[in-house]
Amino acid sequence: MAKGVKVKDVAVLLDVTPATVSNKLNRKNGADFKMEEAYKICNKWNLNPNTIFFDD
Repeated sequence: MAKGVKVKDVAVLLDVTPATVSNKLNRKNGADFKMEEAYKICNKWNLNPNTIFFDD
């Protein structure tokens, strides 16, 4: 996550558990963020999706 953004806060925003957010961040078992989720996260914290989700 971006600096200052907490897993718990993302979980509340997306209405999922913190464990689900963690799994998606770590791509555990193929879990990944949906485009709608990425959009919500970026809008909430004014983030650029390219640097958050597509950076190698």
